[in-house]
Amino acid sequence: MNPRSRAAEQPQAQEQLFRSVASILRKKGEADRQTPEGDPYRLERGLIEQYKGKRLEDLYDTCVEQTPVGECLHLVDRLSPFSFNFPDPAIAGMSILSELRLVHGVGPITLEKLRGKGVESVHGLLGHKVFGQEAARIVGHWERRDLIVLHERMRKRLGGEGHSLGLLLASVVPQSGFLVLDLETLGLSGAPVFLYGIARCVGDSLEIHQYLAREGGEEPAALMSALAHLQEAIALITYNGRTADVPWLRQRSAFFGMGPLQEKLHLDLIYPTRFRYRTTGPPGEPMFDHKLSTVEKELLGVDRTDDVPGYLVPYFYKSYETLHNVGPLVPIIDHNRADLVSTARLLSFLGSVRSDS
Repeated sequence: MNPRSRAAEQPQAQEQLFRSVASILRKKGEADRQTPEGDPYRLERGLIEQYKGKRLEDLYDTCVEQTPVGECLHLVDRLSPFSFNFPDPAIAGMSILSELRLVHGVGPITLEKLRGKGVESVHGLLGHKVFGQEAARIVGHWERRDLIVLHERMRKRLGGEGHSLGLLLASVVPQSGFLVLDLETLGLSGAPVFLYGIARCVGDSLEIHQYLAREGGEEPAALMSALAHLQEAIALITYNGRTADVPWLRQRSAFFGMGPLQEKLHLDLIYPTRFRYRTTGPPGEPMFDHKLSTVEKELLGVDRTDDVPGYLVPYFYKSYETLHNVGPLVPIIDHNRADLVSTARLLSFLGSVRSDS
């Protein structure tokens, strides 16, 4: 079946679902979050009045993206100068291979015994009668740059510490090989995605590509455009994407018959952030939660203004669709862009902290 036809078949009852989702989230306490105006509905009315008669083309660098399954609106922005900051690959490799617990069977007690015998690296186990073959596999994975395999081993063997160690894998990925992903959706799992946000390093700039479905029938084109970027990437970077954005992307890709997602090295930055700052913020600072808005403020010094609460995103988008006024959509686009930039900056920050440590 044609993907656009499938999108058009979304039941009318979906609109009621979108609004009920916002209501449910408000009742769960998200409505306590302050908007710039205090009252989210007053904010909506103010946006509608402010942007009356305006078009997205008047506010952003845009073009219509044509694809085999239709069209969507493509918004482009750049942040310059920008580059990711990671340790030298040789230093990263030494740090990774110094973690003997990557070898199956090496726990705290065995680790202490091996250290006592002067074994400081997985290389030192290559001739070991028990751990030799396993050590050879790990060394081989690093030499062949089997990043996905190594990252999975780190996660399974070391948990949160493995996610932190996994950031060192980024040292062998070229700057252009990273793709930062953030999605804006219309509700709970399985609901449509109306904004696919992508950020990639091109030259000395961070290029931001946002593919907007101006109405439901444009989602296949927005999805296809985002997947084209993903195919070119080596490493996928998200913040809480392992449980949110990536499963959502996988569901929408399957729904529209665009095939399974290509497997990539996936660095979800919420995990190393939680591990490193699980009890405190920066040295000497009190504990903080791990929402991206909080992390970017505490670690990156970014304090957002005029941000739209997440629970209002479905409602604001439906308001835009119903009224044909871009006002409620503007803060969502800006919110998505800010998420992409902060996630990219956080990767560089965490990479530099790991290098210093």
